[in-house]
This record gives sequence, structure tokens and C-alpha cells, in this order.
Amino acid sequence: MPAFLSVVLVFAWLGLSATFAAAQTDETICLETNEPESCFRAGASRLIGKGVEEDQALAAHYLARACEAGSAKGCEAAGQLYLRGMGVETDRSRALGFFLSACAGEISSACLMAGVLLEKREDGSQPALAELVGAREQYRMACEQGLGTGCYAAGVLYFDGRGGNKDLDISSQLFIRGCQAGSAKGCLRAGEALQHGYGLPKNPEQALMLYKAVCEAKLAAGCAAAAALFQERNGGEADLKQARHYYSLACKAGDDSSC
Repeated sequence: MPAFLSVVLVFAWLGLSATFAAAQTDETICLETNEPESCFRAGASRLIGKGVEEDQALAAHYLARACEAGSAKGCEAAGQLYLRGMGVETDRSRALGFFLSACAGEISSACLMAGVLLEKREDGSQPALAELVGAREQYRMACEQGLGTGCYAAGVLYFDGRGGNKDLDISSQLFIRGCQAGSAKGCLRAGEALQHGYGLPKNPEQALMLYKAVCEAKLAAGCAAAAALFQERNGGEADLKQARHYYSLACKAGDDSSC
């Protein structure tokens, strides 16, 4: 079973105390009353085989019922099953619907997933403007709920002018928020904004601080950016030594062009 399901469903939502009797009771209550928590627990139990026989199809059924009854976490879990074809036919459209419902229930990871499905079509074709507008909205909702990856993703769309007008001021603020919320890519793009003046006053020193932090997070692009900035400063042998050091780190982190 995928790690995201085992961790999220088992430890965060279901717990380790499920018994056969409890699982059966949840299924009965769900079928008779559609009580959302019972439907969710019934689905989670069937998904992992806790207290009952593992059955992904039944898991999808109970989790979908949980969603329909108002369980946001049930919506997210059902979305993951439909996205991955676990117990059901793969259905990106239905998965998107579940993620949108979960996002409305303030589950930030579901907002992010909804944004991804809207922005990136399965066949690689260019999404329609309405889809990109929706992706911007979903990413920003993820950001508002504290998910740094959502801030970063929204920032990229604003920077590129996808889903609306290009807006460097908004994109730079989103990159900063993403960085503050723990997104290494957000920190990298915030550094680029500071280095080049994309929606922010130029500040190479602050940019360098961010690049170094990104490098410490083992993101090769951060190491390479720090190296290039040291090289551009032309501050003598000390800067060149630092440039060589960060190019070496970038190389070790997988950036062949820095080797």
C-alpha cells in the first residue's frame, strides 16, 4: 500500500486499536445512517485490513459515502483511490471532484492535489484557461492553509502568467510565504526574485543567504545558484573559493552542469 495512505489513514485517522467488532460496527452504522466518521473508519479499515478483510473496492465505497456525508478526510482519501485506481477504475475527473470537496473542508494537501490535476493534464496537453485559473485558486487555498508547496506552485503560475496576468509582485510574495512555510523551492524562487528584482528590490546578499539555505536542504539548484552568485561578485580569491565549494556541492547533489 502506498506510504501516503498507510501513514495518513492508519496513524493519523484510524489509530491502532481497531478490532473486528469495531470495524463491523462502523460498517453497519455507515450503511444504516451514513454517519461520516463511521463511514470513514469503515473505509480505512477495509483499506488496510484492520479488523476486517482488506478490500479496496469496499474501502472506496465507504470513503465515498463518508465524503458525501460531509467528511473532508473521507473526500481526500476517496480522491487518492480514484486517482490511483485502487479498488476502482482510475478516474481523474472524479478524483478531482473529491479533492475539491476536501479542499473546501480545509485539507491543504487536497487543495494541492486539485491544483495539480487542474494544471497538468494526463496526456500532457495544454490545459484550458479555466483549468489554470482553477489551479491558481486551489494552490492559493493550500497556501492560505499553511502549505508551503501550495504557495510555491501558485507563485510559479503568477510568475509565468498562466491562469491570468503575469504578476511579479504577487509571485514574489507567494515565494516568500512558501519559503517561510518550509518549501525549499519557494526559497530558491524567492532568492531569484531578490537577486534579479522580480517584484522585490534587488538584494543579492539576502538572495545568497536563501541560496545557501536551499543548498543545505540538499537542493542542487540552490548550491549552483549560490556558486554562480559568488562567482559573479568577483570579490577575489575568497569568493572564487566559495564558488568552487558550492559548485562541488551542486555536483554532489546531482547537478551535472556544476561538475
